[in-house]
Amino acid sequence: MKNINNVSVVMAKCCRCNNCINTCPEKAISFFTNENSTVYPIINDKCINCGACLEKCPIINSSLKDPYTNKQFYWFVNPSNSIVNASSSGGFFYEAAKAFLQKGGIVYAARFESSKVIFDCFDSITNIGPYLKSKYVESSTRQTFKEIRSRLIEGESIMFVGSPCQVAALKLFTDNHENLTTIDFVCGGMPLKVIFENYIQCLENKYKSKIVSLNFRPKKISWRIHQLEIVFENKKRLIETMYKNPYLYYFVLNKKTIRESCFTCEYKEKHHSDLIIADYWKASPELISKFKSGISLVTINSKKGEDLFNSIPKSNNCFGSLNELDGNYIFNKVYLTEKEKNSFIEDRNLIIKKGVTTVFKKQPIKTRTALFLKDILYKYGIKK
Repeated sequence: MKNINNVSVVMAKCCRCNNCINTCPEKAISFFTNENSTVYPIINDKCINCGACLEKCPIINSSLKDPYTNKQFYWFVNPSNSIVNASSSGGFFYEAAKAFLQKGGIVYAARFESSKVIFDCFDSITNIGPYLKSKYVESSTRQTFKEIRSRLIEGESIMFVGSPCQVAALKLFTDNHENLTTIDFVCGGMPLKVIFENYIQCLENKYKSKIVSLNFRPKKISWRIHQLEIVFENKKRLIETMYKNPYLYYFVLNKKTIRESCFTCEYKEKHHSDLIIADYWKASPELISKFKSGISLVTINSKKGEDLFNSIPKSNNCFGSLNELDGNYIFNKVYLTEKEKNSFIEDRNLIIKKGVTTVFKKQPIKTRTALFLKDILYKYGIKK
C-alpha cells in the first residue's frame, strides 16, 4: 500500500493558508467543507505523492522555530490621539509600518472588502487607514503568498501582518526570506466566515439597508471593553458591547464561532513572527488612567524585530520595558477535551443553523439578565 505523502493527513487541523494549493505541481488539491463547516484539503487522482505540499504545511511543520533568547516586552502608546483612536490599542502598528515604509518597503495586511476580509498592500503611510484595527472575521490569503514570494525574489522588502498561523505559513512558503519581516498578534481564533455573513445578512434585513462600514474596536464607551459599531447606507448606526452584541458575545466571551483548527492550534503560544502586538490589558492603573484610549503590548521575537523596533523614533512616542511576567501573561494555553470540543462544535453548528442573534435571544433569563446588567455598567461608565 502506497504511503500517504500529502496534506490529506492534516484533515480538520487545516488552517487554510493555501500553501498546499499554491505549491502542488499537479494542481491535485482542493478544499472540502464538511457538515460542521470545517474546511480541509482533499486530494484527487492527479497527486503524484511528491510531498511538496507537506514541506510547506505549517501544521505539519509547527515545530520549526528559529531560536531567539533575547525576547523583550514593551508597552507602547502613539503620540497622536487620532492614530490611537483609529487603532485597536496604542497605535504601534502605525509606527512600525511607517518606519518600514520609510526604508522603501511594502506592507501587506488585512482590510475589509465589503463584508469580506482580504489581504492587500500599501506603500504609503497615508493609505494605512483601512488596515488599522482588528477584524474579527475569518480571512483568506488567496494568492497573496505567491505575490509576496515573487516580490521578495525580485529584491523588494515586505512586511506582512497576519495571524500567527498565517505568518508561520508565509515563512515556510518563502523559505523565511531575508527580506521578509513579519508581525502577528495574540489570536483568539478565526470566527467562521459563514457565521459572520449570516449575521450581516440578518442585520441588513432588519434595518432594510446595506452596511457601509464595520468597526470591531470603537472606543466610544471604553478601550477596555470590546464593542462593534456598524453604519448602514440609510445612516442608521449600531454600536453594542460584547455583552449585548450577539456576534461579539459568541466570539470574544466564549469562542463558539471559531474554526475547528483553532481548538488545537499550536501557534497561540508558538509565534514565528518578528514582532507580536496585542492590547496591554494588564497595564497598571496609573498607565490606564493616563492613556485612556489604548496601550499596545509589543513583544520582540527576533533580531529582525528588534531592529525594526529600534528604528522607530522614540522621541515623541511613549513606551516602557516590561518584565517577562507582565509581558507574556496573555499567551495562555487553552486545551479542550474531546468531549468539550464536540460540545463546542454542537453549539457552533446550532449558531450556523439558527444565527447568532436567534441563539443569543434564547439563552436562559438568568444569563440574559446578567449580560444586560454588565452592558449597562460599561455603557454608563460605572465600570471601566
